[in-house]
Amino acid sequence: MTRHPTRSVLAVSTQLGLLLCLSIVASGCSAVAEVAYDAGLEHEEEKCKREFSMPDRTECISGVQRSERQAEALRGQP
Repeated sequence: MTRHPTRSVLAVSTQLGLLLCLSIVASGCSAVAEVAYDAGLEHEEEKCKREFSMPDRTECISGVQRSERQAEALRGQP
């Protein structure tokens, strides 16, 4: 039985194509997750602004800002 070089090239091309599709899907999911997280932070910040006492409001907003900085730091990592 002889091996056909075109079959092995086709198999490698198919594997690379599948890997590319998976990476596109994964990056899309990551982008959706980032948008959802950012929207959640915005909602949390709006909730903080409705706090009655100034110390509670300040503490809440500072927690949101800390979460935003952490998210940005993680996004900046290679």
